[in-house]
Amino acid sequence: MSGKRHKIYISKTKRVFVAIRIDNDFRNYLNNIQLKIINHKDNNLKIKMVERNNLHISIKFFGDLNQLEIEKIEHALQEISSGLKPFRITLLKEIGAFPDFRKPRVLWIGLKNGETELIEIYNHIKSRLSQETFYPSEKKYTAHITLGRIKYIKYTSNLIQSLSDISFGDISQKVNSIELIESTLNSDGPVYNTINKFLFLK
Repeated sequence: MSGKRHKIYISKTKRVFVAIRIDNDFRNYLNNIQLKIINHKDNNLKIKMVERNNLHISIKFFGDLNQLEIEKIEHALQEISSGLKPFRITLLKEIGAFPDFRKPRVLWIGLKNGETELIEIYNHIKSRLSQETFYPSEKKYTAHITLGRIKYIKYTSNLIQSLSDISFGDISQKVNSIELIESTLNSDGPVYNTINKFLFLK
């Protein structure tokens, strides 16, 4: 039996998200907080901290997308960024937990200043892309930086006590761009590479 052979084209996908990159001072500040949590003497608490260079402010996670879908996001981000002005972010002086401290799974730190602007960016992205089939929906956006993921915890009271002992300083950063980032998963954890950077108006 003979016949034409048809080529099959496989579209390579990338695991992508939109985020704000934080600078060295910010990363060092947060890494010191991570070390204070890790060094707390509690054998009943196991946490996988986010690598220092991977610390960021996530705005929207999209997951695995093909090139056409990525280009649609890039076009939307270009339009959004052209209408934004730089702003400053500062951190809250406390650590939160998802979903809560009764059953904590993720430790994070929120923003004192800059949260309004980040929510605005998130809403712009949602407005432009929510009708696309690849747009993943979520219940609510919370502007935050993930510090670590809890693998095992026995006494939440010990965790709460260790967090209350942490002293916080003042740190701020100017934000003048958003980035579309690819996350590549490997045995050592995710590796983040910027696909495209979109500067705000100056």
